[in-house]
Amino acid sequence: ARYGTAINSDATCWCASGSDCARDGEWLAVNLGANYNIFEVATKGCGAWDEYIRSYKLQYYYGGQWLWYNNGEVLTGNSDQSTEVRNALNGDNGIVASQLKIVPMDQKTHCSTNIEAYGAPTPPPTKAPTDAPTDNPTTITPTKAPTDLPTTTKSPTKSPTPVPVSTTSTSTSLPSVSPTDKPT
Repeated sequence: ARYGTAINSDATCWCASGSDCARDGEWLAVNLGANYNIFEVATKGCGAWDEYIRSYKLQYYYGGQWLWYNNGEVLTGNSDQSTEVRNALNGDNGIVASQLKIVPMDQKTHCSTNIEAYGAPTPPPTKAPTDAPTDNPTTITPTKAPTDLPTTTKSPTKSPTPVPVSTTSTSTSLPSVSPTDKPT
């Protein structure tokens, strides 16, 4: 996306109406028309005049809201009116945006610039699933047929074994063991 003529042209540029963009709160917004993966933003001064933006912040519009790039990081602008300066955005990841806003922080003479954004359209969304059934549904075939029989082969005992019951109580004292004693 480009604002103004080609960034390598000195014919025209964006110029703020005030003399100090940062003080006057002026900025340049570019509507990209759709979401794009933006990997770089380039700026260049107004070639015919000694006017350019030395530093700026970048805002981008995504998901229905304006977001500051890198929490409002100040990006390097130009040091003369004719040299293009590119800023890579988030390394290879870039940002996703439908609009960009250049917010100048410092300028030379007058707040003027050309900008270009480098990127690619975002991929289209994946197709929604259909309600139609598949032609070849996956079926699960059990390896053995289930049975009604229990898995154990032992039969339960018919009657429990009686436990002898004593009518007199006897007490047996157990030896005492200290925590340091080891069993033998």
